[in-house]
Amino acid sequence: MGDTQLDVSWSRQETERDVSGNYPRDTIDVTVDYWQAGGLKQWNEDESVRPFLIGSLGAAHFSPGPE
Repeated sequence: MGDTQLDVSWSRQETERDVSGNYPRDTIDVTVDYWQAGGLKQWNEDESVRPFLIGSLGAAHFSPGPE
């Protein structure tokens, strides 16, 4: 037969960056979103040799706060 696994994840990080000496602000807010999706397909589950296919795809989005 075989086995299939799928995974999807998302995470968000909000941070503040120090840009001292820059006018009009000394800090900027930045939000980073990460998305990741992947999967695994395995064949011949009961055999000593198990061929498999694995892959993933991801993206990141950087969003500075309002000025």
